[in-house]
Amino acid sequence: MTHAQVVALRDAGQLRVDCHYVISDWVQGTTLTGPNLVELHATSPSVLSMEAKVFTPYDNEAWEGLYDIDRGTVGQLVELRDNLNNVVRDTTGTSAIVGTFPWGTALWSENYLDSVTLTAPATGRAFQRNTVKDSTLDMTGWASGSWTQSDVRASTVTTGATFTMTNSEAQSSTITGEATGSISLTLGTKVLNSSVLQDSGSLKQWSISSSELRTVVLRGQGGTVARSALIISSRLRGRGVGDSITFLGETSLNLTSADLSFNNTWTVDGAAGSSVNIRECTCDQVGITRAAAAGRLDVTNGQYSSTFIDMQGSGALIVQACRGNGGVLRTGAGSSGQLNVNTSSIEGGTVEVLGVRSLSLNSGTYVGASATVTESGTTATAVAAIGDRVDQSRIEAGAVVQFATTTGTGTNQVTRSVVRGSSLVSPAGRLRIEGLTDGAWVDACRVYGGTVTITDAGTSLSGPSAFHDNQVDAGATLTYTGGDSTARQIRNNHVAGLSTLTLTSLTGSAGGGLGDVFAMSVRGQSTLTVTGARVPGQPIRDCTVEQGSTLNIPASGCTQRCRVAGGATLNAGAFVHFDSEMSLAATKTLTAANVNRLANKAYDDMI
Repeated sequence: MTHAQVVALRDAGQLRVDCHYVISDWVQGTTLTGPNLVELHATSPSVLSMEAKVFTPYDNEAWEGLYDIDRGTVGQLVELRDNLNNVVRDTTGTSAIVGTFPWGTALWSENYLDSVTLTAPATGRAFQRNTVKDSTLDMTGWASGSWTQSDVRASTVTTGATFTMTNSEAQSSTITGEATGSISLTLGTKVLNSSVLQDSGSLKQWSISSSELRTVVLRGQGGTVARSALIISSRLRGRGVGDSITFLGETSLNLTSADLSFNNTWTVDGAAGSSVNIRECTCDQVGITRAAAAGRLDVTNGQYSSTFIDMQGSGALIVQACRGNGGVLRTGAGSSGQLNVNTSSIEGGTVEVLGVRSLSLNSGTYVGASATVTESGTTATAVAAIGDRVDQSRIEAGAVVQFATTTGTGTNQVTRSVVRGSSLVSPAGRLRIEGLTDGAWVDACRVYGGTVTITDAGTSLSGPSAFHDNQVDAGATLTYTGGDSTARQIRNNHVAGLSTLTLTSLTGSAGGGLGDVFAMSVRGQSTLTVTGARVPGQPIRDCTVEQGSTLNIPASGCTQRCRVAGGATLNAGAFVHFDSEMSLAATKTLTAANVNRLANKAYDDMI
């Protein structure tokens, strides 16, 4: 029967409930051009059910469908299910999807799916050059499948086990992955104003390469299961309040050669032992948080502008060969891992260790442009082998480096480094080491116009300390507060260029070799001041003071084998001196009680 004949029977109320009616002239779209048959049954003399059996040239069996006899000139299918488990549904009544879907082929290509709900078959297929708009696609039945050169807009896609999106674009959409397998965005794929999500418990492995994501929410959260994530050679951009990347539960996350600018947060968590590697990346206004799970965070060969990297877990935070401008690099109060910065440049911003853990600046690290580096843990429980390091690094004008742990048994070390100040920049480049229990070693350093303060009093810091083989020049200021607990030696230092070196609390009272000051050169109108109730047997020895410089020695102090010349000044009170030389209009000051000793060899060995 024709469509018109069946409609006429229905309108006349002449349908028979026990009969089936077959429409022979129905066609729809470009893929259901006929010959087609639609079998309907009557539910009353004037009503036909929409449930239909549909016969097409693609199969010898009837397919299930929903047919609206009153739509169009010959009726219209609004839903059709084929023998390959494809289900195509027109949810708006205006879509051509049922009549344009590629029925009878395993390859889905060059389709426009608008306002449809589509369930994919169990067998994965190549999805090429398709446009999906305002639709819902359920692809969980795919064991594997791929999208190529396709466009998804304002739609929801649920992926199957293995899903690859290549040279495609998703806009204002949500892509959700479930179950095991992998999800890959690759080779020019763009995800714009969309969400790519993994639900809790998912086992998927992530891979994003050579792609671009803008204004997205990218989330993986596998709980405690084994999974990994890789982002390589991609660009990730975002400006909205909700834009973020969140990985929760990955056992490893590698971010390589990527460009990130999010103006929001990126959270990296995971099971114990998980690791995170960020290599050769550029980050602008990104918040990177490694939460409380165990595992280290490595940041290597990158550039970071106004970026907040926050390590809260128990692993180490290692920064290698990076350049940071502004922003914050931090291990939190709850972190139990050390912070190491190697061969990197820190310009502006803040580096801080809030827990009692080691902070190290090593191997060519540069700190400048008003950057602040602090270690200030205050945990009451002592932690063994905690010490801070500055090695082969530069602290330039405007920068401040401060170590101030209150617990720990390690030794602070400043070695082979440069602290440089400027009369035009404030602060003038500062390095400060203080605290309660750690010792401090300063070795082979150069201080030019900067400020260095080493607080190492015997009543607080108990570790061994030393200040030797250093150069203080160009108007620098260096204050070293030592003590006599263990082997405090001040030796082989050069002070010049209107600089000031102040050594305090060096009494020498604990015996030979303690609080010892020797082999020093003070030149160029500089000042060396030694304070502390020094005792005989602990002289200031083998020092040269010249070119208008000043050596200040405390009362009861002494000099041995020293040379004061060239308008230099030696200031001392009641002191003992022997084997020393003064010449070229040099000046020494004594208390009244010592004036008569000047020409008496029994009292004065000064030449």
